[in-house]
Amino acid sequence: MAMSERSSRIPGLYKLSTEERLSHVAAFADLDDEEIAALRGSDPQRLAAADKMIENVAGLFYLPVGFAANFRLDGVDRLMPMVIEEPSVVAAASNAAKLLRSEEGIATHATAPIMIGQIQLCDIPNMDTAFSALEALSAEFVEFANEGAPRLVARGGGARGFEVRRFDESAIGPMIVCHVLVDVCDAMGANLVNGMCERLAPRCEEASGGRAFLKILSNLADRRLVHATGRVPLDRLARPDLGMDGTNVAERIVRASVFAEVDPYRAATHNKGIMNGVDAFLLATGQDWRAVEAGAHAHASSGGHYGAMATWRIEDDALVGRITLPMQVGVVGGIVKVHPVVKVLLKVLGAETASDVGRAAAAVGLAQNLAAIMALATEGIQRGHMSLHARNIAAAAGAREDQIDKVVAEMIRRRTINHDAASSILDEDREADSQPLSIEDVFSTRDRWWPVMESVISSLMATGQARGTLGDLVWYQLETGGKRLRAALVPIVCEALGGDPGQVAPFGAAVELLHNATLLHDDTEERLRTRRGKDTLWVRYGSNHAVLAADGLMSVARRCLNELPHPPETVQRLSTMVTEHMLRVIAAQIQASGETRDLKSWQALVRDRTGGLIALALSGSALLAGAPRHLVELLDAIGGHLGVIFQVQDELMDLLGAKAKAPNSHALVDGKPGLLVAHACSQ
Repeated sequence: MAMSERSSRIPGLYKLSTEERLSHVAAFADLDDEEIAALRGSDPQRLAAADKMIENVAGLFYLPVGFAANFRLDGVDRLMPMVIEEPSVVAAASNAAKLLRSEEGIATHATAPIMIGQIQLCDIPNMDTAFSALEALSAEFVEFANEGAPRLVARGGGARGFEVRRFDESAIGPMIVCHVLVDVCDAMGANLVNGMCERLAPRCEEASGGRAFLKILSNLADRRLVHATGRVPLDRLARPDLGMDGTNVAERIVRASVFAEVDPYRAATHNKGIMNGVDAFLLATGQDWRAVEAGAHAHASSGGHYGAMATWRIEDDALVGRITLPMQVGVVGGIVKVHPVVKVLLKVLGAETASDVGRAAAAVGLAQNLAAIMALATEGIQRGHMSLHARNIAAAAGAREDQIDKVVAEMIRRRTINHDAASSILDEDREADSQPLSIEDVFSTRDRWWPVMESVISSLMATGQARGTLGDLVWYQLETGGKRLRAALVPIVCEALGGDPGQVAPFGAAVELLHNATLLHDDTEERLRTRRGKDTLWVRYGSNHAVLAADGLMSVARRCLNELPHPPETVQRLSTMVTEHMLRVIAAQIQASGETRDLKSWQALVRDRTGGLIALALSGSALLAGAPRHLVELLDAIGGHLGVIFQVQDELMDLLGAKAKAPNSHALVDGKPGLLVAHACSQ
């Protein structure tokens, strides 16, 4: 069909079925079968449901449903559903929520759900007389409005007040605007308020002598506010990768906040970031996000100056953020009860009242704001903002799902985000994948990531504590050194599988802590007096302290897992893996002190004892990188075999006297035969 022959005039389109409408659209745009199928969607039931929501339905449009993790509101953990097409919004909210979840998490409260209805009165003969008459009748008007809404009153709601505003000069002459203040309970309230305005309009005309024109709800719901306050301890804001301590980062965030508070040009972008999260959450929970958006921006201008919706300040030893938003939301009416996905998402959220929804929305907005200005104030626009769009470029260049994050990170590092850069990175990766990993690569990775892991530990167990305290014992053991090979395997495996090695640093720290705990037990049990050229901990502090320090190392390792930015279910799976592997290591440690055994028994024992934490480093990293279950299990088995290889090498070095400051065959002399002796005896 030629463009000039097309007509958008389709009489009776609203009366047609969805398939008939789709046929008209297909003919208008000359759609092929594949395009028609894409527009129709694959779920006839949802298409039928959509036909009851809006007019002229001829297809379905899908948006992703994501869940922002780590949120804790008023002491209760919540998963926040979000519907949005923009990359990184959900991840940013999740990461910020993790910073804000200490103690009770984000503190929220809401005012009563008071909505405002407006009645516009014009052509008023005498403004003073009309104003006085309307004010005098305010109590009567409230009673009259409630008589028309018995069900709302029975639920505990209803009209709560009647206010009169005057505008003596306007382009259409003097006018009076009456405000009806209505407690709408758990509804958004538009229909309820509009009905009351319609009911009161004739009474207002009679009292004022004027004529009522508009009778409608206001979306500036400044009597229905939600407040959220979040606190982040300063030390949790540290960015050692950027050379910034927590105080420095907090000061940068405050500067960014004040910028938005004083400058409307900055405030517009500042607030847009907040509404990224709020709108996505409201869309997921079936709210009129457009009404909230309009009200939020109007409220940001209520002081005569458009400013920031959220503000941040340093108070004592924390960064404190506050946000206040008008929030006209509901859990009854609208699509809340008819949209099947909205029902599910409200159940996931655990929201039972409109206040629950509104307070959660404010919390999401506060977290979103923290993530945005923290990125801008530290990484800058190239890393903090452009990363939102780099994923699409990486995918368009042909990156697999497990490669996208790596390609994005490298483009940001190079400060070049385009198709050619993504293609070049992919080509380099293909070439690098064909090269074997050298021991120098392992040590290089360790040197790069161990300081980050060390900073995770120091944030949980401070250095420089008094002699004999737990912190002193933990750091004495860690500072004896070591190759940190198990810890180095964590970022190596994660990156190889397409993950972000920076996100698994807490797990690498946990693995190193667990390894040192087993060394402490071994040193104390075997009465070894030196390790890595220093007195072993039991020599310096005593056996009792050594055992307790090992327990402390394990406990700090557990706390490290809580620092992971991954979904709670993933962290829980990893925590279970840690427990299972440590039980295998400990059981093997007990068995190793028993009688000499045959080769097969020794191999099984070594796979668990020496290979246990190697297996954990490999399989746990794969889990965090999103690898499939079969690959996680395969790497676990490989880790056990590497433990056997490691043990053979260690025993050879002992037999040949290749260990520094240790005599030849000291393990054999001490009555500890091992794999090689077991092998020799089996021949």
